[in-house]
Amino acid sequence: MLLKLLMSDNMDAVVEAVRVFGNLSQHHEIRDFIMQKKIYKFMIALLDSKNREVCFPACGVLLNLTVDENKRAFLMEEGGIGKLVDCLQDFGPADWQLSCLICKTLWNYSENMASTASCFSGNTEALLMLLTALLDEEVELECSLDRDIKDCQRVYWEREFKPVAEKLLDRIQSHHSSAESITPS
Repeated sequence: MLLKLLMSDNMDAVVEAVRVFGNLSQHHEIRDFIMQKKIYKFMIALLDSKNREVCFPACGVLLNLTVDENKRAFLMEEGGIGKLVDCLQDFGPADWQLSCLICKTLWNYSENMASTASCFSGNTEALLMLLTALLDEEVELECSLDRDIKDCQRVYWEREFKPVAEKLLDRIQSHHSSAESITPS
């Protein structure tokens, strides 16, 4: 039934179906089903929507899929890494909650990476620059004009986004630096 909703012309129905998959994908059997039916391809495609209401639940499903080490390769195969980096670029300081989800997905995905080149392909430099910029407190402070929203965003940036983004940046930098030092000049 949910698969039919995913193929609907009604974007509200699609988003609701993706949200349901997001909740259900916390269970191993559902993650297996998503992989078997290749639903993950649809979730990755939704990242191109440039719409937060679509990207957020799709990213939630992708995050849940990356919990299983044996399922992580799909992100590279389907161009998901580049699309996640694009979403981080597009939404960045405007949505720290989505940015945090993206970083958690990339954190899970890169857990056992041998090198940044094999893990992030051509997206490594863009991701390094983007994470560095998003971790800059001045960028965080510019995100909202409304004081209440700004205070709420600041708390989310500090408590949720910043810790996972810093860990991801450190992981990428440590693998990136070691790969550069091995490369003959």
